[in-house]
Amino acid sequence: MDFEFLLSPQPWETMACSLSQRIGEQFAILREARGLTVQKMSRQSGMSERKIDNVEFGYSILAMVTFQSYLEYTMYLGVSFQDIFRRVLLQSGENEAVRVDELSLSEDALLERVLQAAQYLNDLGEPVTQKSIRRLTRLTHVRLIKYPRLKVLLEAVVKTARSDREKRKGILKEEMFASVQRAAQQLEVLGQRVTLKAVSEVTGLHSYHLKKNSQVVALLNQYSLEYPRLMERQTRQREDGLVVEVEEAIRQLEQLGETVSHVAIYKITGLKREELIMHPRVWEVLQSSVEASRQQRKKKQEDEFVAKVMAAFDQLEALGELVTRFNICQKMGVPYSFLFKYPEAISYLRRRIAEAKR
Repeated sequence: MDFEFLLSPQPWETMACSLSQRIGEQFAILREARGLTVQKMSRQSGMSERKIDNVEFGYSILAMVTFQSYLEYTMYLGVSFQDIFRRVLLQSGENEAVRVDELSLSEDALLERVLQAAQYLNDLGEPVTQKSIRRLTRLTHVRLIKYPRLKVLLEAVVKTARSDREKRKGILKEEMFASVQRAAQQLEVLGQRVTLKAVSEVTGLHSYHLKKNSQVVALLNQYSLEYPRLMERQTRQREDGLVVEVEEAIRQLEQLGETVSHVAIYKITGLKREELIMHPRVWEVLQSSVEASRQQRKKKQEDEFVAKVMAAFDQLEALGELVTRFNICQKMGVPYSFLFKYPEAISYLRRRIAEAKR
């Protein structure tokens, strides 16, 4: 049946456009209607992807596809050549009717159609260009030459649309920049670093779009440059606060008459050594206070020991006993070596013993 149909004279043989391209379009439409990709059809039918493309793009004129390829395609889809050619004729008739209707339109009607097409593209959010309007309105170059007003309107509509698009872009950029500024301030309050990634997470805007905004990029660069100074300022503020805390803890210990030590200060402030040692000024205050307290304790102990030595010396002298360092230590009940821990006690004994020998 298909061979008899193909060998009979058919009306499309007088068509001016490429028949193979129209046939290929119908094959592609049928394939897509079945939910098949070129790759999937190639796997299932055994036809190569290149052969399928050649059929659908109508490359038969260039001898890139044979009649056998068309036959394989129809057999796989389960259609006949008559079905394919009938679909081609139906589409051709519809297009011809449209062309006849368009040729009868007046210049005013075409002007109205241009405005409608521009509005339609605007509503869809699509770019309003001469190409897109001419595609929708089927305007030809001949029409534009024939109707000068049409050409002027088309150019004006496209220019206005471009201007409106630039204004909208400007508004969107300003809104984006304001959003980024708020996000940066929020991050600063939280003590977090203002980076592209952090701003993207806070605003919900993709980093790709943020990098396209020159104001945003400049702001983020400024924050990047100021970050070291910000960290230095925050560290200094934190250090000042820690100094105040440590000094207050030292005053509390001194008022209570307790020993100023690292452990005591850690307990009062709730701070750890690892944190304090990271701040030089804080650690210096702590160390100097602990050392001063240690020296005071040592001086107190030495003064008390010297007083005991003086008392033991006076006792031995009053009893008429021999006054020696060893006898004094025995009198005090301390080891002889203990005496050398206190240089002032030794100096005192040397002076008194020398005076007694005179």
